[in-house]
Amino acid sequence: RRTRVGRQAIYDAERHVAAYEMLFHAGASGGEEVAGEQATSQLIATTFGTFGLEAIADGRPVFINFTRAFLTGVIPIPVEPENVVVELVDTLAVDHELLLGLRTLKDAGYRLALKGYRGEAAHGVLIDLADFVAIDVAGITGPALSEAVAQARSGGATLLATDIENAATLNSCVALGFELFQGSHLQRPSVLEGRTLSPLQLVCVRLLNSLGDPDVPIESIEQMVGSDPGLTLRLLRTANSASHGLAAEIASLHQFAQLTLLTDIP
Repeated sequence: RRTRVGRQAIYDAERHVAAYEMLFHAGASGGEEVAGEQATSQLIATTFGTFGLEAIADGRPVFINFTRAFLTGVIPIPVEPENVVVELVDTLAVDHELLLGLRTLKDAGYRLALKGYRGEAAHGVLIDLADFVAIDVAGITGPALSEAVAQARSGGATLLATDIENAATLNSCVALGFELFQGSHLQRPSVLEGRTLSPLQLVCVRLLNSLGDPDVPIESIEQMVGSDPGLTLRLLRTANSASHGLAAEIASLHQFAQLTLLTDIP
């Protein structure tokens, strides 16, 4: 199966790549947007499993949009704090549960980025927690932009200007004091594509690794095979074939495992 993950570079004032924002794509021909916890989990698995952080970001931090379940601790974030910046979208409902979860993440060493900030009073409390504040400079201009910059700066956050479409906007953002920059003028989002193993292929790979270890208990092998119903049925069908000449039908993996140990069935 082909898996795609999008990324867009974030630059510093010297036009050096400082970080990457990760964007999820699925499918072999452009992909469809997948919403919610499933998309976030799949993005993490693809970024850190299929490709690897070094291949994607070359040691730079990655910005990932986490849903509320991750932010409140319902689902743990399976990434070390030094490797990731946790993005907070502007549509989040700010309540006690969210703030408690964000403070817990901060205490664990995670950095937070408030994305799409427009100066809303409701998100003022997040300014104090955010390490980065991203402002869409194409969606807010003039005095409103200057006010949003001033409010974001009051919390000591690093300012990120997003959706920069031309050189004039970039220069204005530099003059306003932004430290990080992102947009099509600097780099359009790119897509990395890789092949991921199917669940059956993953089971087979694990089996091959385990079978090469003489100390692996038979219960572990039984559990791995049993994790794939199709593989289980094929194995039992093979074991019960006439070529093995068994007197009684094998009805379970446990029975097969025990018989294998006693009779050396391949």
